[in-house]
Amino acid sequence: MHYKTMLLLGLSLVLFITACHSQKKVAGNNMKQPFADTLLSSGKISHKYVSNGCSPIIISYKNPMHDTLTLIPMNSLKEMDKDGKEVLFNFKTLKVHQPKGCGDGIPVYITAIRAK
Repeated sequence: MHYKTMLLLGLSLVLFITACHSQKKVAGNNMKQPFADTLLSSGKISHKYVSNGCSPIIISYKNPMHDTLTLIPMNSLKEMDKDGKEVLFNFKTLKVHQPKGCGDGIPVYITAIRAK
């Protein structure tokens, strides 16, 4: 009886450890993947804080019934970096401090962007 209990406990431990280590790593760049229009936010590129040392920001107005959002992209906007350019984009909110000189805004990572 003691032998069966130890064997069952050992097999359970092996299964538990195997299940915990079977996670798959996913790599890739979301900037290249197509994105659905339903997930997009719209906004306008602004150089409002560039003179203070901040990179260009995006003023988002996805829901006109609420206040606009000031988003601070932490990655480069590349060819979209033109003051006043209307854009559609997806983003992820980052939990980092605001860069100095950017005023009130939310640091974000832009996962996809295109001209409106």
